[in-house]
Amino acid sequence: MAQCGARHLALASRGGSAHPEARTVLDRVAEEGATATAYATDITDPAATRDLLDAIKATGHPLRGVVNAAMVLDDVLDDATAVELDDERTRAVVSPKLVGTAHLDRLTRDLPLDFFVFYSSISALAGNLRQSTYAAGNLAGEAVIRQRRAAGLPGLAVQWCAISDTGYADRAGMVETMRQAGFGELDSVTATRVLGELITDPDVDVIMVGNTDWAQTAKLLPTVAAPRFTEVLPAHDDNSPDADGNVPELVRSLAEPEALGIVTDVLVSALATVLQTTSERIDPDTRLDQLGLESLMAAELSSVLQRRLGCVVPAMELATAAGVRQLAPRILGRIRRGA
Repeated sequence: MAQCGARHLALASRGGSAHPEARTVLDRVAEEGATATAYATDITDPAATRDLLDAIKATGHPLRGVVNAAMVLDDVLDDATAVELDDERTRAVVSPKLVGTAHLDRLTRDLPLDFFVFYSSISALAGNLRQSTYAAGNLAGEAVIRQRRAAGLPGLAVQWCAISDTGYADRAGMVETMRQAGFGELDSVTATRVLGELITDPDVDVIMVGNTDWAQTAKLLPTVAAPRFTEVLPAHDDNSPDADGNVPELVRSLAEPEALGIVTDVLVSALATVLQTTSERIDPDTRLDQLGLESLMAAELSSVLQRRLGCVVPAMELATAAGVRQLAPRILGRIRRGA
């Protein structure tokens, strides 16, 4: 921002000027001919956020833009499935994203801001089974941005992929892992340039930025094979049992045991995709709701099965099914009848 012409920056964090890296950052800003002030604050605290804005106002330099890049991403706090989380662990990760953004939104609504930027993540779009609170927090922050835009106020949420030379992914050594998962990284120079372009684009509110190989990502992250990613995925998902041909046509040409095996495989694969797990973890004799399938997921599974098998399986039937082994013969019968 200093390189782009900003002369006065207010840098707020929980550590403020006491943070070990604060002096280095302030000196780098000064080298660009700008002045930066480090403030120790907690944006999840409304009083602290108000005090921050009052302190900025007291400098005589009006606040013209907001960037909320706050996050808590701690293995102890967030590396767990949803059923392992409690209120305290959830609040610690979600609050900087949701509560902090909401406070900044509310307390700056009367100011003539040029921009209001929220740093989201690819996790909000693609999900992450063991970081559900981080994904939820980002989605919640994006909702605040959409509310601002609906009210005619500036607002932009950027779902970043990994940035290769700065930030948490770089410090934690996660860039190579994300690259292997198909999430191509950006360098900070490119990310900054793209952000500058997006801030001035009146038609953008929430957008993902990254060089993503969606086919590779779908192999490692089952949720990316869901119907909402159809437009960015290749025509055939090589990771699914139905990738090599027309399943309904094949099923109708085979004897019952072989046909039932194919339908079962497709059903297990589709269920694993919707539940964001692997096929090996699907017990064919367990009720689908006990596997974790709830009503919205059942609707998504119904859509996947219609696309892969060419028959309609109502979401209600899926939500109450006794298991894959009980459901597969019924679906096979519908395929053969062309239902």
